[in-house]
Amino acid sequence: MLGLFLLFIYSSSSGQMISIIKAGTKQRRIYHVGEHIELKYEKKMLKGELFYISDSTLIVEDKIIPTTSIRLVRDSPSGNFQNRLGKKLVATGIFYFCITTINRTGNGNYPLFVKDNLSVSLGFIFTGLVLRKLNTHIYRINNKCKLTVLSPI
Repeated sequence: MLGLFLLFIYSSSSGQMISIIKAGTKQRRIYHVGEHIELKYEKKMLKGELFYISDSTLIVEDKIIPTTSIRLVRDSPSGNFQNRLGKKLVATGIFYFCITTINRTGNGNYPLFVKDNLSVSLGFIFTGLVLRKLNTHIYRINNKCKLTVLSPI
């Protein structure tokens, strides 16, 4: 019965979307039904798929959240160049460390862990993590940053 109710709600809200606009800047983010969202409400963090949008409530991961209780929305876009580069640099650092260690083992060189190889690997990993952290936008819902529900005409 609950599944049928959720299916009805999901099909009736397909056109609505959430808009977060930061006043005085060009920062704007629009969320549609089915997108991944990370938000804070009533001192709880919640990550998941946005399942339903109405004028006063959202359903995220089977939790009903009133839009007035949302305090923060964290947005980390997954498709832009900066985020992809950050992921690739972290993977490169791990791969470089593993390859140099395996190469030194195969050649019979000791010690296996050399300071230079470790510093290069950690440099890749650190740069990738910094790029990914800089890519995250935090929208604190207050007087300057508004969350509104948009309905198509």
